[in-house]
Amino acid sequence: MEIIKISKVRLAYFTPIMLTRTLVYNIAFGVGKGLPNVQYNLTSVKERERLHTLAEDELLIAALPTFGGRAPVMEPPLFRNLRGSNTPAVVMVTYGARGYDDTLLETQAILHEQGFVVFAGAAFITRHALSPLVGQGRPNMQDTQTARAFA
Repeated sequence: MEIIKISKVRLAYFTPIMLTRTLVYNIAFGVGKGLPNVQYNLTSVKERERLHTLAEDELLIAALPTFGGRAPVMEPPLFRNLRGSNTPAVVMVTYGARGYDDTLLETQAILHEQGFVVFAGAAFITRHALSPLVGQGRPNMQDTQTARAFA
């Protein structure tokens, strides 16, 4: 097994109700203690239009909520503005206590096409975006601790 030395952590996330951001920050904290990090909030159309190139010694943590068990479809598409060069990546999905189905696989495939090597993935429950009683109070303290432990 090859040990990867990381010089920088980059977070790329889509977070319409800010819950995905909460969890991805905890993963970044667990992974990158003492490492510089750069954040791309892909909720902004302007940020999805900017091209970002990542080096082989950087780590991408790509995070998004699932909608109906699928990755959100939008223009410009999520993560298509990121370019890697055998850059290691982690995918994190949030879901409103319903299910995330193939969202991890879809996102892994997109990132692979862009030059990333996805070596880990995780899914976390959050409050449902359209039905706030479903998953109410999530993510909670245990969820954030689990995200740090995952890191």
